[in-house]
Amino acid sequence: MLSYDIDASKVETDNAGLLFKAINLLKFPVDKNIEQKIEDVIENGWHRNDEVLENFIKENKQCFEILEKAKYLTKCDFGYRKKYKYLFEKELLPYAQIMRLCQLLLLNARYNEY
Repeated sequence: MLSYDIDASKVETDNAGLLFKAINLLKFPVDKNIEQKIEDVIENGWHRNDEVLENFIKENKQCFEILEKAKYLTKCDFGYRKKYKYLFEKELLPYAQIMRLCQLLLLNARYNEY
């Protein structure tokens, strides 16, 4: 798992940078079996105690803290409408990491539903 030592309570920004901090803090398992468990829970709901997935949610506490701050942003467009003179100047969004952050949120929702 990847992790960065950032104190979520000290992240100060009022733009999409908050979401990038959450993405950088995300600790996602590299084990394919765990990834499959996550997908199963998202699709079918949380049906039993699962210490591995519960720990995964707990390990990502800082992501949730930052996302809690991010939900109050009044403008968060990631520079979507920005005009670039050259295409190579445009930064691509980290779609794979955004997808994993979404999976974390869905997993947490299923856990809270349980």
